[in-house]
Amino acid sequence: MSLLQSDVIGVLAFIFILGAAVTLHEFGHFIVAKLLKIRVETFSFGFGPRLFGKKKGHTDYRVSLIPLGGYVKLGGDESNAPLEGEGAADIPARERFDLRPRWQRILVALAGPVMNVITALTIPLVGAMMYGVPATPAPVISNLASGGAAETAGPAGVRRRRRRCCKPSKYR
Repeated sequence: MSLLQSDVIGVLAFIFILGAAVTLHEFGHFIVAKLLKIRVETFSFGFGPRLFGKKKGHTDYRVSLIPLGGYVKLGGDESNAPLEGEGAADIPARERFDLRPRWQRILVALAGPVMNVITALTIPLVGAMMYGVPATPAPVISNLASGGAAETAGPAGVRRRRRRCCKPSKYR
């Protein structure tokens, strides 16, 4: 494989992993907002102009041109209006993010980082459950120095391996 091919593969892998991490982060905001019945206007994978997507209910699920991020546009949250565009003007007060109690806004804000932590804990857990965790065997003493502390302490709790000069061990 040439250096150029490995560089391209590295860049594509970086974009894929970053995109997956950002999408999971934004999904955390999205799912908590939906559970609290806050209107979600846009769930976007990527930034920039919309390439394609589907509008279901009040939410536009889209893939945008630049795959290095993503965002969730909540109804009534105009903090990023210059970047995301103006939101809908006809949102009922019960669905607006900015009119929700502070604890609900904090839950929505914390849901993204919490999703990152859950993902960081889940990946090694799944790997350990699929492939197992290597366990080191108990140490085995093969030789003792004569007159040493181990010989003086005696055999209590010590496993000694017998030397077999000619027969191969069936346990190796």
